Amino acid sequence: MYDRDTLPDQPGHRRGVPQSKQLHALHARGAQALDELLPGFRDEMIASGGVIADTQGDAHWYLDDYLLSPRRPDWRASR
Repeated sequence: MYDRDTLPDQPGHRRGVPQSKQLHALHARGAQALDELLPGFRDEMIASGGVIADTQGDAHWYLDDYLLSPRRPDWRASR
């Protein structure tokens, strides 16, 4: 595999990976499916620095350069 830039010694944004500053998330059901296929996957991801978060309430979402209001989902109201 070829990279446009040199791999850094520490984690960080890389010029050769333009999307590196974007949020990357694995939804709960995807994590559950991977954990079923690869037992211990979730725990290994967390041990490697993965963070459990509420991507709707904890992240800043922008639409056409405007910050959207954060919302915490209320699953009881949707049923």
